[in-house]
Amino acid sequence: LFIYFHRDIIPGYLWIFPEGNGKANVGLGMPDPTKKVNLPEFYNKILSSDCIVEEALKGSRQIGQLKKWIIRSRSKYYDSPAKGVLVIGDSGGFANQFTGEGIYYALQSGKFAAQSIIGGGDFTKRFEEKSREFEEDRMASEKLIRIFQNHELVNKIFEQASKDMNFNSLLQGVVTNVLPKSEVLRFLQ
Repeated sequence: LFIYFHRDIIPGYLWIFPEGNGKANVGLGMPDPTKKVNLPEFYNKILSSDCIVEEALKGSRQIGQLKKWIIRSRSKYYDSPAKGVLVIGDSGGFANQFTGEGIYYALQSGKFAAQSIIGGGDFTKRFEEKSREFEEDRMASEKLIRIFQNHELVNKIFEQASKDMNFNSLLQGVVTNVLPKSEVLRFLQ
């Protein structure tokens, strides 16, 4: 697993996720689409000109087409589009604003939908209430996005993580949703 933060797209990042059999998923994402960055162009620029990324991909070749898409995330509470309609996963905006990660949120929002429907009656309202459980995570993600826009602070955070394995583990836990994002915010205060 390789995650690379580049100053031109922070709080976005480049990733290399090994998939086995000598293959990897390589991508680039950023939470703020208002930045004037052509992602495919920037992706190719990083792959061909950054020595750290070049070393990580040494001897590799692209085997698929470059794909791009928007991962929706919420900036407020979930509101059902209509009574009796539930939208889950990234279709419903249940993705992490900070990392773009969506599997955890898709599973949780699907679980909330099932629990809401099983209860009968106005399941739409119950789902909206259950989805409020994501609110603390959403607010913490917004704070982390603001923190990660400060390049000097990001450098200090990663320098600390390279020296302190407990902090390193904390960051990994936050990014993978094993730990709540509030944990890293407490550490940074």
